[in-house]
Amino acid sequence: MNLSKVPAKGAKVVFQVSGLPDPGEPTAAFTVPFTLGDDSSIAVGKVTKADEKAIAAQRVCPVSGEELGGELGQPIKVSRGDSVIFLCCKNCLKNVQADPDKFFRAAAAPHNEAGNHYH
Repeated sequence: MNLSKVPAKGAKVVFQVSGLPDPGEPTAAFTVPFTLGDDSSIAVGKVTKADEKAIAAQRVCPVSGEELGGELGQPIKVSRGDSVIFLCCKNCLKNVQADPDKFFRAAAAPHNEAGNHYH
């Protein structure tokens, strides 16, 4: 089903049910508000071999500015909608969970080489 033309908010869906066992009301119809899923939620996933190029391209954690894959171990993969960022540690994950807009927007912008050290 292609929902690309459905507005994210403000749409309504009408359900029609027929074949109900009550002979007095064999059909029913009701209308409910409809909202597409919210892409603002974040998911934490496992880093795979396929992520190696993306990690190398990102190079540093958007939260701390620390080099990914350094002494803190394997990066943490965090996704939101179609966007993916890699973090250096669980402390940084807490910061992203508290304000995902800040870090996903920052990851899309050119990276500040100086970094922001929160450790």
